[in-house]
Amino acid sequence: MQSLEAVGTAIFVSPNAVEHGLALLGRTPSRLPRIAAVGESTAIALEAAGLGPVLRPADGASSETLLALPELQSEAIAGSRVLIVRGVGGRELLGETLSKRGALVAYAEVYRRARPEAGPQSVAIAGADAVVITSVAGLDNLFALAGDAAGARLRAAGYVVASERIARHARGLGVAEDPVVAAGAGDAELVEGLLRWRAAHPVAGE
Repeated sequence: MQSLEAVGTAIFVSPNAVEHGLALLGRTPSRLPRIAAVGESTAIALEAAGLGPVLRPADGASSETLLALPELQSEAIAGSRVLIVRGVGGRELLGETLSKRGALVAYAEVYRRARPEAGPQSVAIAGADAVVITSVAGLDNLFALAGDAAGARLRAAGYVVASERIARHARGLGVAEDPVVAAGAGDAELVEGLLRWRAAHPVAGE
């Protein structure tokens, strides 16, 4: 596995990538590369670990918004070594696009996603009025855990999601109402999204 010292830019895709990646790659290399984060919550995790300044999108939390930054265009990134720190089997858009722009891309896959075991919580989740989702994999796992009967109830719930990509996936799963797309995956953005959903669904008598 490459060390942080060997690359020009290290991109962390999630807070999990920060937690597990720094443990494996080393927290205090003698020469830090440019550090980038896909979203604000990941950037906050990096800064809490003492790394920075952190390059991140001003709006949204996705590979697409990160790739739009001037620092990752062809004229800035061509010939540079880029390390993408992610989970096993993550999206390929980031690496493929940077490779096309001339970067030398490598991956550090530092954690593995696993579907939790079904249990009593699956029934409780299916009865929720609103559900907060921060990844496509999380949404798929939720419906898989719920099964057919509970899945019908889940489709009737409201959704607050961290990106338009997740919203599109939710629509494809047949959710009844259009998801509220939060400004990002951070706690503040998700709470603001929940407040928007709540304002659109007042309780009788309030």
